[in-house]
Amino acid sequence: MASTHFLAISCGASHLCSVHLKMNPSGRCEVVDFQIDAVEFSSHDPMLWLKATSGHLDAVALRFRSEMPAGFAIPGHVALSKYLKIPQVAGSKRQKIIAFEARQNIPYTFSEVTWGHTVVEEDDLDFDALIGAARTEVVETIARYSKDAEIELRCIEPSTTALLNGFRYNYADVSGCSLLISIGAKSTDMIFVDKNRFHSRNVPFGGQSISISMAEALGVSVSEAERIKISACNGEALPTEEFAAFDSARQGFFNRLATEVARTSTVMKRQGFDFEADSCFVSGGGSLLLGLEEELANKLALKVERYDPTKNMKVEGPELLERLEAAKPFLGEAIGLGLGRFLPDAASVDLTPRSLVWQRMFRRQQPFYIVAGLVACAAIGLPILNTTLEIRTYEQELQNLDVQIAPLSQLNQDIHERSEQVKRVKEIIEEAGDLAEARDVWMRLLNDLQTRLAQIEDVWLDKLRLERPDPVMPSGRGHARVRKADTSTKLRLEGRLIDVYNPVSSVSPDSYERVKALLESLRQSSFVESLTDERFDYSVPGILGFDFTLVIRDDAPL
Repeated sequence: MASTHFLAISCGASHLCSVHLKMNPSGRCEVVDFQIDAVEFSSHDPMLWLKATSGHLDAVALRFRSEMPAGFAIPGHVALSKYLKIPQVAGSKRQKIIAFEARQNIPYTFSEVTWGHTVVEEDDLDFDALIGAARTEVVETIARYSKDAEIELRCIEPSTTALLNGFRYNYADVSGCSLLISIGAKSTDMIFVDKNRFHSRNVPFGGQSISISMAEALGVSVSEAERIKISACNGEALPTEEFAAFDSARQGFFNRLATEVARTSTVMKRQGFDFEADSCFVSGGGSLLLGLEEELANKLALKVERYDPTKNMKVEGPELLERLEAAKPFLGEAIGLGLGRFLPDAASVDLTPRSLVWQRMFRRQQPFYIVAGLVACAAIGLPILNTTLEIRTYEQELQNLDVQIAPLSQLNQDIHERSEQVKRVKEIIEEAGDLAEARDVWMRLLNDLQTRLAQIEDVWLDKLRLERPDPVMPSGRGHARVRKADTSTKLRLEGRLIDVYNPVSSVSPDSYERVKALLESLRQSSFVESLTDERFDYSVPGILGFDFTLVIRDDAPL
């Protein structure tokens, strides 16, 4: 049964926001508690940033101590988002088409990223898809840190989809197209939402760019400039020089933000995505900048208001409500992430490490494997038990005959026949034992083959033929001599490997490396003595045919 509680954690560049959410039986989401931790770190290396962030996870786990699932929202400067318009294809081919487009549009080594997708909208001609990706080492590091803190990780989402789900839940009554701007420390998310349609863009500047500009103008450190900026936003009196530097950096930020909004609209129209915003909402720590709403309203000619991530949510107690008022700008991503886990139609781009996903799949399938093993044992054990009972019956009859056989020769003949029957039954038992041993070896061998084929992907077997050794024949004169013969059991395999990314090539380096990896993997199997007679068929474009012989080890009888 799905849990009604969820711990949503937003990993910002300068803050770690954790929110405990609960879904009521009425279907309304409730904020139970939250915590915001400041991350004192300014490096551009995401791994060092995650190391600094992980120092707060133990405190988060201690505060929200319970066995509830948790998820992480990662910011735009570590998560890539791409929107693609793809021609409509059959449902069975859609996953491979999206994977092909992802490989073409993700500007990183594909094997080094974890990616996911969601369909934005579709019609009879094409469909719009959002592809999200992050470096595998980043999401695996998050998974490792959460495990160390004993946090039950269920998902990792980009901040874009988290904000989108939160906005749809809290502003479901807003008509027309809305622009949601979330200003973080290092990057800014711009999300256009129009009913079921949406589009987003992340720009690589945020509130920290103001501090950097002030630091250069005043000749101070970035941390000191950040302190001055916060004092100015709080309405504290500042020396003329400091306020002038703050005002200049602020105006430059306003101008750049308005320019990026206009540029985003232009880029979307070029790509075939038409959005015209009627209203604007601002969120994030950078939205606390003095005069932001008024300046954006003037420059964008839109009504600008502050985004409320708890507008349609239940909050228990006036004390929690009072704490939330000051923290709302920082909680948009975390609350949206939690809402996305409860809503059936939420947009989701899950970037959970594939290794963790496979572990969960195995745990879910484990009971079926156990049941299958029990059924196999029963299928073998019941005939053996039945045979044992028959033997006991025959033995009892023989004992009765022994008492009566002395004076009767005819009874002696009957006893002889019964003895022959017992011999046949014992042979059946021996054959059943050999069959049980061979069946177990076959099951483990086929499971091993299936696992190694699944690791390569897009490869299948057409034929599997067992070649048993020929019986040893005597030769020579006089004393019998044993002629040398091949006593190895062999397994002949024929199959094909499809190259989905090079469909017109006879054979590509990728196909060669994959089939080479397959052969090497089979050589390392505990059932295989050696691999011989490799042959390959390159006649069909995009499909590499192969056949080879596995020499089975003597200790693995088939």
